[in-house]
Amino acid sequence: MDYGKTEIFASGFEFPEGPSFDRTGNLYITDSQRGAVIRVSPAGNTSVFVESKGGPNGSAFHNNGHLYAAEPGGKRIIEIDPDGVLQIITDKFEGKPLLAPNDITFDMEGTAYFSDPGESRLDNPFGRIFRIQPTGKLALIADK
Repeated sequence: MDYGKTEIFASGFEFPEGPSFDRTGNLYITDSQRGAVIRVSPAGNTSVFVESKGGPNGSAFHNNGHLYAAEPGGKRIIEIDPDGVLQIITDKFEGKPLLAPNDITFDMEGTAYFSDPGESRLDNPFGRIFRIQPTGKLALIADK
């Protein structure tokens, strides 16, 4: 089966992850090793959207147009507005630091769900799934 020719659309990433599209067709790629979120225009031009030493990984756009990212290195969830202003949404649950958030998604109502696997391994599996309601309330919904 032939699916067509493969071509490189954008390059220069160290560890690309978490692709997400905004409403205008820009692609945002997290680069956890570089500590940045890179914006790729529909024409393929790249620019640093925001830098964050927390190592952004999984990302998703909220219906308000803000990009959220899970940062395993920073052990937090961040929100980035369209101007690139970053704020921490959560970095603790019940007073304890998150393990190492990995990925994030949203439902249709704007509720966020994120994984927090920490350093889970095959010989020592653990991890959690959290929900952040639009009100900001954080809840643990799955735990090993």
